Amino acid sequence: MNQSNEISDKYSLVSFRFNVGSKAETDVFVDKINEYSEEGSFNPVYVSAFALSTFYEAVEENLAIIDTFTGVLGFITIIAGGMAIVISQVMSVNTRMKEFAIQKATGWKNYHIFLNITLESLILSSLGAMAGIGLGFLMIYFLSGDTSPFGAAPAVVTWREIVRVVGYAFGLGILGGTYPALKAARVRPVVVLKEE
Repeated sequence: MNQSNEISDKYSLVSFRFNVGSKAETDVFVDKINEYSEEGSFNPVYVSAFALSTFYEAVEENLAIIDTFTGVLGFITIIAGGMAIVISQVMSVNTRMKEFAIQKATGWKNYHIFLNITLESLILSSLGAMAGIGLGFLMIYFLSGDTSPFGAAPAVVTWREIVRVVGYAFGLGILGGTYPALKAARVRPVVVLKEE
């Protein structure tokens, strides 16, 4: 009775509870009410009915679409991040080939150089993950506050999600650093120093 922000003697919203066994039976009642109203039987008042269960199902379908979209976007982001790590590490290794050749000439083993490059890649990806988590917390803080254009919508960050992000970062660091590390470990000092 107070949907228009004024108390009156007219109802603008009425809730019914049907004694039914399934959502489909509720939809039958809803359809009957809507058909009755469309035929003018409630004239001059127009009545429209809907089932909350149908509304919730529509919301769940929309959320499933959003989840799929964000999953695809996340997968593309992971691939792009992995490629960025590989490219940056390959460029870094290419510019430091003389350094690796000197290290091997002075007694470094292949696995020393391999571990060096892999750890460098892990550190870079970990720093990226920490920066991403920090940026994510800032965005959640600003987008879920009272001044947000989306309203004060609550957002929950779980430890599981943080561990997953850190796990992705470590995985990308290892995958992105493996090829450059192998390339650096296989350097032949004589060839590199002759080219210099």
